[in-house]
Amino acid sequence: MENKEQLQCKDAELVALKSKVKEIEEKMKTMEHKLQANESTMRMGPNGTTYVAFSASIGGEGYTGPFNTETTLKYQNVLTNIGGAYNPATGIFCAPIRGIYYFSYFYHVSNEHEAKLFLYKDGVPIARASHHKIFHGVNNGSNGVTMLLEEGEQVYVVLSAHGWVWDGPCRDTVFTGFLINPF
Repeated sequence: MENKEQLQCKDAELVALKSKVKEIEEKMKTMEHKLQANESTMRMGPNGTTYVAFSASIGGEGYTGPFNTETTLKYQNVLTNIGGAYNPATGIFCAPIRGIYYFSYFYHVSNEHEAKLFLYKDGVPIARASHHKIFHGVNNGSNGVTMLLEEGEQVYVVLSAHGWVWDGPCRDTVFTGFLINPF
């Protein structure tokens, strides 16, 4: 009797292990597909150099804003997106690899409107470009930073509550970033 119960326990353990192995195999296939998709969007140059670069403007012609709360800007007019790391639907750049990156952002607005733009990295403000409302003319602002990013870290531009920016056919409000060097 004891041997039969032991065999039944071993059979149950074997079934559970087979199920776990199948689950792990499915996860590995999913990871392989994601890795292949990521690799296919990367651009490799001489000596295995990885290229990641994007530049996009807000798009359209006119003002964006004001919003009641801080709002991540969606730069939807993509000029270049080598490596596919910038998502125009969300306005977020997601580092595909660990490395040193450079980001800049430029804006245009009339002086009758306030503009404060913040560059964020994973929810933390890193840099600001701003001006206060006055009564004549137009204003341009910009800022840029170099950062070490880990794979998966996100960078984006946030417009302050009640702020405005303007974009037109000459691409006046632009967000740009590129990988300087894998690290």
